[in-house]
Amino acid sequence: MKKLRLIFAAAAISAAMGAQAQSDPKAAIAALDTIIRKHANYKNVVDPFVETVYGKFRKHPDVATAIAKAYYKFYRPAGQPYYTYVTRDSANAYKYINFAIEEEPGYVPAYVFGGDIQVTMGDTLAALDWYRRAIAADKANPAGYIAYADLQLDRDSVAAVTTLMGLRDYRPGYPVELAMGRMFMRRANVRSAEEIDAARNAQTKLNLYRTVDALDAAERDSMTIDDLRTYSMYHYLLGNYDKSLDVALYGHGRKERDAAFNRLAFWSYTNLAKFDEALAFADLLFNKSDSAVLDPQDYFYYGIVYSGKKRYDEAIAMFGEVVAHEKAAEKMKATAQDQIINAYKQKGDFDTAIARFKANMAAHERDSTISAYDYYQLGGIYIEYANSLKGDTALAVWQKADSVYAVMADKYPANADYPLYMRLQISNVFDPESEQGLGVPFAEKLIAFIQAQGTNDKAAQEKLLMAYRYLGYYYTFVLERRARGRVYWQKILEIDPENAAAKQVLGLG
Repeated sequence: MKKLRLIFAAAAISAAMGAQAQSDPKAAIAALDTIIRKHANYKNVVDPFVETVYGKFRKHPDVATAIAKAYYKFYRPAGQPYYTYVTRDSANAYKYINFAIEEEPGYVPAYVFGGDIQVTMGDTLAALDWYRRAIAADKANPAGYIAYADLQLDRDSVAAVTTLMGLRDYRPGYPVELAMGRMFMRRANVRSAEEIDAARNAQTKLNLYRTVDALDAAERDSMTIDDLRTYSMYHYLLGNYDKSLDVALYGHGRKERDAAFNRLAFWSYTNLAKFDEALAFADLLFNKSDSAVLDPQDYFYYGIVYSGKKRYDEAIAMFGEVVAHEKAAEKMKATAQDQIINAYKQKGDFDTAIARFKANMAAHERDSTISAYDYYQLGGIYIEYANSLKGDTALAVWQKADSVYAVMADKYPANADYPLYMRLQISNVFDPESEQGLGVPFAEKLIAFIQAQGTNDKAAQEKLLMAYRYLGYYYTFVLERRARGRVYWQKILEIDPENAAAKQVLGLG
C-alpha cells in the first residue's frame, strides 16, 4: 500500500511539472513551490525530483533560492510573536541556499533568506552574520543592509542606523530614511488613538515619534501611498495636526480621491479650527472619495465643524449619527450627546438642552452611573439659561439652579463644598444687598465643611474668601454687629494679606 501511494505521488508530481516549467525558470519556480508544499510528506520522492529539475536551472540562483523558500515557508501573523510554518525543512533550504551562493557568490537574496531562517529559529547572532555576508556580497544591494538594520534595531540601534547609512557610500540616492521609517512603522503598528491608550506602552509612542522623525527626513516622492497614509496618521495621533495636514495634502495631490488623505485633512483642519477648509474636505470624504467607509469619528468631526460655523441644526444631525452608530464607542456616544446639548444651548434652545440632559441623567440613574458631576453640569446649564434672561423669568430659572445644587449637596455630602459655594452666589441674585441674609447658612456651612476637611488649596481658599466676605459684610453693614463682622475681615487678611476691602473696614488702609 505504501509503495502504491509513492507511485501515485510520483505520478502527481510529474504531472504538476508542465512542459513550460521544464525550460522557463519562472514557471519552474511556481511549479516546484506547489510540488514541495503539496507533497512534503513524500520526501523520498520529492527531494530527488526537485534536485533533478534544479539540475536544468543550475545557472539560476533565483531558482535555487525559490526552492529553499518552498522547503522553508513561513509567515508571521501581524502583531503576533510566533511564526506559522507551511513547510519547515531547514536542511534542504540551506542546501539550495548554498547552491545559489556557489553559482553566484554575489546573489544577496540567498544570504538574506539564510538569515531569515535563523530569525525564526531564535538565533539572532547567526541571522546577523548571514545579513553581514549579504552586505559583503554586494555592497550596493539594499536588501542586506535593511535586513541587518531591522533585526539589530532593538538590540543596538546605533549599529543598526550606522550600518544602514553605510549604504549611501555605494547607493548615494537610496532613500535610507524611508527604509528606517518603515522599520519603526512596523514596530508601532497602530491605527488609532484608542490603540495607543489601550497599549499604555511608552515604547509604542516612542516608535511613533521615531517613525515620523525618520519620514520627516525622507523624500516624499520616494514614498508609496501606504507610506504617506501612515505618515500622516502618525503625526495626527501624536497631535501634530499641522504636519499631519501637510502630508495629507501632499498625498491628496497624488491621489485626490483617496479616502485616507481626505479624512486626515478633514480631521486636521477641524482640530486646527479651520472650519471652511474642513467643510471642503468633509465633502470630499463623504461624497468624492473612492471606497470610503465612513467612521463614527467622521460624523463627530462634521458635527464639530458645523458647530464652529454656527450651523447648529446640521451639527445636531451629525452628532445624532454618532449616537445611533453601531460601531461608535460608548464614550464617543456620550461625548456626542454632550455636543448635542451644547448645540441646543448655543442656538438658545435651553429648554430642549435641559430636557435632553435630564434624559441622560435618567439613563445614568437607571444604570447606576449617575454622579455629582451630572448635577454640576445641570446646574451650570440652568445658570447659563438664567443669565440669558431678565426679570421674573430669569429668577424662576435661578431658583431651579438653586434646587439642583440643593439636591447635589444632599446626595453627595462629600462634595458639598461646591453646591454650598454656588448656593451662596445664587443667594445674591434674590438678595443683592444681603438684607435678608439668605446666604448666611450657606456661608457658615461652607466654612465648617472646608475647615473639617483641612484643605488649604487655592480652590478652598477662594471659597473661604467668598464666605468670609459675605459674613463680614452681613454682620458689619446689615446687622451692624461690627465686632463679629471684624472676625471675618481678619480671616480674609490671613488668606489675602493685601485685601483692600478688609484693610479698609479694619482701618488698616
